[in-house]
Amino acid sequence: MKLRFYTVVFFVLCQLLFPQTRDEDEKLVLVHADKLQGQKKGDESVRQFIGNVEFRQGAAQLTCETATQYEAAGKYVLYGQVAFIDTAKSLFGDKITWYEATKIAYVEGNVRLVDSSKTLTADRLRYLDKEEKAFADGEVVLSDKKENITLVGRHAEYHQGSGYARVTGDAVLTKTDSTGQDSLLIFGGLFQMFDDGDRFLVTDSVRVVRGDIDAFCDSLEYLNAESRLKL
Repeated sequence: MKLRFYTVVFFVLCQLLFPQTRDEDEKLVLVHADKLQGQKKGDESVRQFIGNVEFRQGAAQLTCETATQYEAAGKYVLYGQVAFIDTAKSLFGDKITWYEATKIAYVEGNVRLVDSSKTLTADRLRYLDKEEKAFADGEVVLSDKKENITLVGRHAEYHQGSGYARVTGDAVLTKTDSTGQDSLLIFGGLFQMFDDGDRFLVTDSVRVVRGDIDAFCDSLEYLNAESRLKL
């Protein structure tokens, strides 16, 4: 009995003192690069990876044409068809600046964030990997091909975990039917998406256009599953 007790205590202490590394705490690991070179910039060590660069971080794969690692800052700057492929999302851009400690990525140029239900494109994007939140600017488009819904604006905040989004800046929602012939257009200053697109709340200079219908109101609720508008 005493032996079993000590064994349990030892196992618990090992778990507390030497916890298993989770994917989110792992560092980027180099898998391949055609060329690797290092240099000093002041007191900081800088490493450059050139040609067919590939990193791994847990289950995630990161590929690009060239990358620069700033070791002291824990920062990677990746260029050229950058792709971050994970089990729950894929992130693409011309340039991604990745901070290893905070798991925050700054993406520029041809930005595209893809998950199981939505695609978000923009000119610039800040992605918080731990919180699964994206903040996009520029020509922002949040689309759901399955539901034939596209939400366009200039600024967007997208929470992947809760399925919430907030879009502003001359925002327009377009919903087409399965034939692509009939379209619902909703204009507004502020769009809020709830429950991964089941419900939308629109406020500020709202306008609805569908066929011969052209309506205006202060606020609107759109229930997608029921195809119902509440003005």
